[in-house]
Formats: sequence, C-alpha cells, structure tokens
Amino acid sequence: DRLGRARHLLQLARLPRRGRGLPREPRLGLRLELRVPLPRGGRRRALLLGLSLTTLAYFYGGSLLQQRLQTVGLALSLWVLLPLLGLLAWRLVPGRAPWAATLSLRGASGRAWAGATALALATPLPLQGLLLPLQDRLFHAPSSLSQGMEAVLGGLPLWVLFVLGAVSPAVCEELVFRGIFLGRLRRVHGDRRAVLLSALFFGLIHLSIFRFAPTFLLGLVLGWLVVASGSILPAMLYHLLYNGGLLLGGRWVERHGAPFDLD
Repeated sequence: DRLGRARHLLQLARLPRRGRGLPREPRLGLRLELRVPLPRGGRRRALLLGLSLTTLAYFYGGSLLQQRLQTVGLALSLWVLLPLLGLLAWRLVPGRAPWAATLSLRGASGRAWAGATALALATPLPLQGLLLPLQDRLFHAPSSLSQGMEAVLGGLPLWVLFVLGAVSPAVCEELVFRGIFLGRLRRVHGDRRAVLLSALFFGLIHLSIFRFAPTFLLGLVLGWLVVASGSILPAMLYHLLYNGGLLLGGRWVERHGAPFDLD
C-alpha cells in the first residue's frame, strides 16, 4: 500500500503543473518563457518592438527627468532608465547565448584600440564641422534646443561635464545599443543589417531631426567597430574620446574664443 502511494505521488510530481512546462501561444511574435525557442520571424518582430519601445520610453521618460531634475535627471536617464529599458528588450527576446558573448564583452587587440583612437580624432571635424552646417541649412535648429542643453550642462564643473557627457554615454549607451541590441540583431539579421538598424534607432532615440544625421553616422561607426574588433570596448573608447573632445573643445571656445575663424 505504501509502495503504491509512493508511485502515485511520483507520477503526480512528473506531471506538468498548471501554467508551467506548457508553451504559451506567442503574442506579437513573443514568448516570455526563457527556455522556449523563438522562431526567427518572431525574434525579428520582438527586436523591433523592443527597439521601438526603448526609443519612445527613453525620449519621453528622459525628457521628463531632465526637465524636472536637469543634471540629476540626465544622470538618471543614462544610468537607470536606459539600462532598464535595455533589460526589458533583452527579456522580450530570449536566447541561449551568454551575456558576455551577446554584449561582446571581451578583450580587444592593440590594433583595435589604435583604430578607435584614430577614428575618434578624425571623425569630429567631418561630422560636426561639415555635416551639421549642411543639415542646419536644410533644417534650422531652434534656439530652444541649445537653451535646453545649456540648462542641463551649462555651468557644471569640467569633471562633472566630462562624466555626464562623455563617460556615461560611452558606458550606458554602448552597452544597450552596441551590446544588447546589436548583439541580438546580429543573430537574426546578420552583421551589416544589424549595424544599420542599431544605428538607425540610435539616431531616432533622440527624436530630433536636427541631430539625426550625425548621430546615425556615429552609430554606424560604433557598430562597425564592434563587428570588426569583436569587442565592445573599442566602441566605448571611441565614444568617450569623441564626446569628450567635443565637450572640452566647446568649453575652451566658451572661455577663450575660437582659435581661428571658420568663416
């Protein structure tokens, strides 16, 4: 009798519990169970949904934080809001690849470090000195845009400006866009289309037509660095040097004037 009861309990334990062990029907191409593989078409739709949600939520949530809290709001947007949105997108598209592989968190060669440094020194002039004036002729940026940036970053000590404007984007934006999104996109779209899509959404996340062109091209360079080097670290270095050079150059011009007349 005891042996029969034990066998009965063992059979009950092996049955799938209600709501567990049975795959749910996918909605919008998504399955929320981490162990249930998602078809390629479903992963593509899920990635596009995650990218779109991140773009809209970061713009509206980040704008609200920066309007209410200004400098603190910018820090919260980069270090709290954006990573949470990236993790949500990660959760929407389950996969078996480990974190380090998807985020390209591995060492880089000396050539990759040197190439990232050289690109960071070479690209600001064509992007900021040539592309922005051309774009400004087509879509003139309103003065409220620069006033908003001045309200957030103006008057900060140089080291605070560098941390917020260079270090924070180099870490947070790269981990989300060239880490989570690019890593997931490469598995379903291939390298070229993944770099293009990640750069597109990187430009759209600011939801500003006045900044889209240089931001999109910057995203292309950063994505190419990750694919070519196999590591996200050179892209972080490039982003750090690029933003840091622009911020330090802008502070120098603000205090000492332009070293030469561009007109």
